[in-house]
Amino acid sequence: MASFTDLALSLSQLGSKYLNQIFVITREVRDPTSGQIKIPADYGALGDLLIAQTLVGLALPFAASCSRGSSNCAQLSPAARSA
Repeated sequence: MASFTDLALSLSQLGSKYLNQIFVITREVRDPTSGQIKIPADYGALGDLLIAQTLVGLALPFAASCSRGSSNCAQLSPAARSA
């Protein structure tokens, strides 16, 4: 059981890494001596990142439950309705 937990944590870290590479968000960095801004803050992609993370966070559990042959997924699929 612990190996599945480790697998989930590794997948979570990998997913966070790739999402952070796709949606680049930077915070402001100032020079400590002069106080001038070295890197300006850019939170422009934050909303897109939150939406993408929410969609991935919802889609993966639903896909996992449907792949196991859950009866709830069969009721929702169009193929099951026409049969």
